[in-house]
Amino acid sequence: MANCSVCGAPTSSTKSVSYPASEFKIIVENGFLPPQTDQTGLDLEAWREKVQQTQEDWLLCADCTARAASYRQKIGKNRSWWLLGAAILTVLLVFVLVRVIQLAPKEKARSLRLHGVAETNFTSLAFSPDGRWLATGVSDHTIVTWDLSNGKLLRTLAGHTQRINSVAISPDGNLIASASNDLDIRLWDPVTGQALKVLSGHTLAVTSLSFSPDGSLLASGSHDQSVKMWDIQSGQILQTLGPFPATVNSLAFSPDGKLLALACADGYVRVWDLQGNQEHFSLQGRQKPMISVAISPDNQTLASGSADSSLSLWDLTTGDQLSALQGHTHIITSLAFSPDSKTLASGSEDGTVRLWDVPTRRFLEVLIGFEEELFPINALGFSPDGSVLAVGSTFDVKLWEIK
Repeated sequence: MANCSVCGAPTSSTKSVSYPASEFKIIVENGFLPPQTDQTGLDLEAWREKVQQTQEDWLLCADCTARAASYRQKIGKNRSWWLLGAAILTVLLVFVLVRVIQLAPKEKARSLRLHGVAETNFTSLAFSPDGRWLATGVSDHTIVTWDLSNGKLLRTLAGHTQRINSVAISPDGNLIASASNDLDIRLWDPVTGQALKVLSGHTLAVTSLSFSPDGSLLASGSHDQSVKMWDIQSGQILQTLGPFPATVNSLAFSPDGKLLALACADGYVRVWDLQGNQEHFSLQGRQKPMISVAISPDNQTLASGSADSSLSLWDLTTGDQLSALQGHTHIITSLAFSPDSKTLASGSEDGTVRLWDVPTRRFLEVLIGFEEELFPINALGFSPDGSVLAVGSTFDVKLWEIK
């Protein structure tokens, strides 16, 4: 029968225990000492060194086994606390990692700046209905179209004499409309790049454009505090809405063509009933200018962005506010719903693009938001299939892949 590795006493086949060297080291670290401690002459340093150097298992007699048991229980307690601490740390690390992923700019983006346009300000944009090309308004008074299959410039449309504020593409893709500080609206053939019509009637800069869902009408908002409804075929003004108390900064048709939403500089979003030719209802934010407005493709939700960085969702049927979305720190310049109405993209002069889950009203992620890219966001637009979000800013148009 072998002797105890600690005290040298004979061991028992039934009451003795063998401990792995690694576990016995922890027992000793918890305070276990051999029985000779009551005797003089025990070299504790030599004992601890022996424990550290021994690689074989430690066989303990019945007495040493009984004494070691209490020190072994400390291992379990310490291990439990260690496991609890490790679990808490893991949860914290996962939370931090998720937030970092959410807040980090996505890598899957292409830049159109690298394909032929000098560094200048992209003020507006619109996807073609088939998603194959993109029209962008540029502060150098031109409209630029891009082939999205390769990112190459298709055409530059010149004719305006001042900054382009808005571009829109007709539902059939056969017309590009552009609005400018030169007071004019121009209609272009996207294939040839030729100007087809010049629509004149506003007395101050034209700020925004929106085609009706059937493509027969074009609505234009202006600093002259009016909205004009244009007949596309004749180029004539069919109706003038207003004057309103302030500039009309942005406008959007409802998908059924019955309503027109106007973001006005007096702090109101006015929803106009086009069939009854009257205000359906008005939505008030925080008495700061309303800058941007969008209506979801499912005709259920209206989004508004303000100069005070407030972003709101409204029920388009009742006019009730559904949610105030917090996150931006500057003017919200542009809004866009995904084709399935489930995601809202918001762009701001704070240099960020934020994505929001519309059904839950929850923040999803930031697409742009680091110092090297803190250029004001001027325009947003989802591709018709929802797979790409185009973002126009100073110097750049980025195409972000959206999952």
